Amino acid sequence: MRRPTNPTEVGKRQYYAFVASVRRFTHRYRCRLRGNEECAKEVYGVQLCDSVDNCGQLFGYNGVVWLTFPLLTVVSAMSVLFRILCVLFVVSSSSAIRSADLTGMVLDESGVAIEGARVDISTAAPIDGPSLFCPSCYLDCAKWARTDATGRFSLSSLDESLKFRLVITATGKRTHRTELIEPGQSSIEFRMQQIPDDLPASRLLHGRIISDEGVPISGALIEPVGAKALEHRWEGRVDALSAVADDHGEFVMVLGDGLLGVDIQVTAYGYPGTKKLLLSPGDEIHEIELNAGCKVSGRVELLHKFIGPPTLAAVQLDRSNGDRPFMKAVLALVSDDGYFEFPQLPPNEYYAIFSPVNLEDRNRPIVATSLFLCGDDGESLDLGVIKTANSCTFQGKLVTQDSVLPDDLFVSLRRQPAWDLVKVPVSTDGSFVLKNLPPESYEVVINTDSLDIDFSKFRYQPMGRNSFGISSFGNSIVEIPLRKSASKTSSARRKIIGRVVTRAGTPVGGLAVVPTAFGLNQKLGKSIKTTHDGSFSFSSLPGNSFELFFYKSERYYYPRTEGQKGGNTILFPGKLTVYPEQSELEIIYDSSLATGFPLISASSNK
Repeated sequence: MRRPTNPTEVGKRQYYAFVASVRRFTHRYRCRLRGNEECAKEVYGVQLCDSVDNCGQLFGYNGVVWLTFPLLTVVSAMSVLFRILCVLFVVSSSSAIRSADLTGMVLDESGVAIEGARVDISTAAPIDGPSLFCPSCYLDCAKWARTDATGRFSLSSLDESLKFRLVITATGKRTHRTELIEPGQSSIEFRMQQIPDDLPASRLLHGRIISDEGVPISGALIEPVGAKALEHRWEGRVDALSAVADDHGEFVMVLGDGLLGVDIQVTAYGYPGTKKLLLSPGDEIHEIELNAGCKVSGRVELLHKFIGPPTLAAVQLDRSNGDRPFMKAVLALVSDDGYFEFPQLPPNEYYAIFSPVNLEDRNRPIVATSLFLCGDDGESLDLGVIKTANSCTFQGKLVTQDSVLPDDLFVSLRRQPAWDLVKVPVSTDGSFVLKNLPPESYEVVINTDSLDIDFSKFRYQPMGRNSFGISSFGNSIVEIPLRKSASKTSSARRKIIGRVVTRAGTPVGGLAVVPTAFGLNQKLGKSIKTTHDGSFSFSSLPGNSFELFFYKSERYYYPRTEGQKGGNTILFPGKLTVYPEQSELEIIYDSSLATGFPLISASSNK
């Protein structure tokens, strides 16, 4: 997502909160008074009502607010004054939330201040908890500053719950990229190195970032993500420095020796970003266009029992490497009455739309995960009305007979295809509770290396040595038996026979079963299918611990986009650890885990 060329655009989302609040106090009542139930269809844009003559307009942009209403009665005039006071209150409250600053000084190698250096926030991540969301899509990633004559800069009003990575650029200097920094610290000093004047053209990659209308995009972050040398081609870490586009959209990336081409990923606040493969160094200036992306909107149907708007996120389903960037999850802009919008998503891809789990707030509405296909660049999609769902609670207890539970034990939930991770601590008696869960399938993970789940006593589908799948939640506490971690010592080869059944004991035929090395994806034998009575056998497998990978071949995450690379991904595959002392197995397969997710039929407004 791109940074706006006008830094004041960063206020747009900050004032979104007051737009929703003003709508609650003023707009809805006036519209309903006049029988206009279809009003306020725009999520965070300028017009809140289709009928301007009847209801008036509210505009909020760059910290300036205009309220225009028909002067109908004296009462209306008094209500306008009340609304303005509400706006001022909400604006002041919103400003108070974001109070952390990040200050520093930029110097050259000799300690001399560098004036005019550009300091950009490239990415952000939560100070506490996992980083699940698009690191360059946070509001604060739109912010940047220039150093003054003393080399000082200040980035103000940052979200104090986040930490930030800075990218510092200056003419003739190597790009300086920091580690993640928490705001609120005392002024930090950064030193930049000079680019040698005699650096050959073969070590410089020149480019220019523009919009699809040809407008230069300043502040775009350009990162190396792959390369080609004389003898090999790879994806991943590259001996090259990240760069930031200047006021003309231009950048220079300094490369290591011997690189014939470089893959780059371009992210810019407000744009979906892009990926370019094997750009060659030299004097050529590569022109890179960032398209507008696809806008997706809709409405969550709210009930009166909820307090506050839902939290919604979308994530690409194709997370493989290729010529398209994977952005992690992107949060939607959501109003108090449930209208939501994803302003710019990479086009022509399948997405999952979901509610990130919030273990504390039971009053927030949630939705079950569903899928949609994004449209073309510049297209606007309406997903229509998405119904809320009742939340679920999962209560469990870890039980062990011959081992003591380790300290600081956690239980995690993984979601597919939603991009979410939930983690709760386990109490001293082994119990835990997970609340406010959307009604869908989960992988439950016991975060310990010293204990495994004893699946010989546990009738849930195994998905790893210490994880299992679950799709339905009752009021009873699920007891999870644990045993000492798998032994990895070698012994003579052995025959394995087994049977796959459902949780109710019904045989499962036609299931693919593959033996793999413990902790690896290396096959130890050919894949076989279970017979009609669910049975299978392998005549010669290692005597030490290994894993059996099993799945239904027709179960997939999502539909395939035309031209999509790679095969479909199996949804909720099973994985059972087989111990040295085991030769006869009964495996639980839960077909309800892979029930699939509804595909929303969206309407296009090109």
